[in-house]
Amino acid sequence: MRICTWLNNDCQKWQISQVDDEWHRLSPVNAPSKSLDVEANSTSNGANILLWNYGGGVNQQFRFENVSAGKYRIINRNSGLCVDVAGISIADGANITQWQCISGNNNQVFELMSQ
Repeated sequence: MRICTWLNNDCQKWQISQVDDEWHRLSPVNAPSKSLDVEANSTSNGANILLWNYGGGVNQQFRFENVSAGKYRIINRNSGLCVDVAGISIADGANITQWQCISGNNNQVFELMSQ
């Protein structure tokens, strides 16, 4: 998965569905049968985050850790690692991976806004 400039289209908007009391599925509005997925069930730093058909696996479930008002770390259930913008990049096309959660790393903090 890659980041890009905000265009306010449905492929950049996400639906958050509760799996249980703590864990959630994240699906793009334009592809509700898909979800974020840690590639190959990896528990390693640097594993890619992909969009894949939702099958209910723990590699497709995430929880939100509050960092500040409206800002969260997104943590994978299988690995315990944070969703991370690789290389702390702000460029269009930057890769999204998972990485050890590091306090203060803004490339692991995401803002959730109701649409």
